Amino acid sequence: MKLKGRPLGPRTITQVYQVSVPKKLLDQVELNKHDEVYFAVSAEDPNIICMFSSKKATLTPSGDDEIQAVVK
Repeated sequence: MKLKGRPLGPRTITQVYQVSVPKKLLDQVELNKHDEVYFAVSAEDPNIICMFSSKKATLTPSGDDEIQAVVK
């Protein structure tokens, strides 16, 4: 997986399992307060969590009941 820019963080997971996303990163992907997102574990590396904007992703189940996200 190739990164665009340097990783931002580290961030701490709160007691209620929440993580804040840096505004700089949200601006880069044009996400705003109250936007909806989806999460999935990367098929290539189970240590990577992917986040997808609900307004820019099309989610379709594949034959093996996984969720695939295709960003337009």
